[in-house]
Parts: sequence; structure tokens; C-alpha cells
Amino acid sequence: MAKEATIKKRAKEILLKEGYYPWCPAKVRYQETDIFGVFDCVCVKDSHVRYIQWTSKSNMSARKKKILAFFNAQNVFIPSEVWGYDDKAKTFTVFYF
Repeated sequence: MAKEATIKKRAKEILLKEGYYPWCPAKVRYQETDIFGVFDCVCVKDSHVRYIQWTSKSNMSARKKKILAFFNAQNVFIPSEVWGYDDKAKTFTVFYF
């Protein structure tokens, strides 16, 4: 299974090739490092903003539930994406909210 750093690197490479400017919070021990406690990255291109949670493909379901729980708890909806990395195929499966 790919490590988080590998998944992050590959995802950022894709976003940069698409012309997006990605920003990810710094990883700090003992502190929340996800955006809103849910997303790993926010990226912008022109006036388009994308909120992305990346994970291994096998953990996509858990991340979808986490995002939906956040939406319900905060009574909000943010168009967002879950990227699941397939270590064998070296590709991402993307789920859009």
C-alpha cells in the first residue's frame, strides 16, 4: 500500500499538470492537519476551487462517509472530491460530491 507522501506527491503532480495551484496544510505532530478536518488539499485555477481528500483506493468508502458526516454536522455542502490511489495500477479513481 502506498504511503500518504507518495499519494500526495502523485496527486499534486496531476493537479499541477492540469494548471491548478494546490495547497496542502503542513503536517504537524499532535495537531489537526486537514482542511476543515476533512480535506487534504485545496487547489485553484482561475476562479475554480477544488477540495480534495486523497487516500488509498481501499479507504475511499470511509473517506466518503467522513465527508458526508461533516456536511451533515455543519449543515453545509462543498463540491468536493475523493481520490483513491490504486497502488498496482498507479492511477487514481475519483469520486465527486
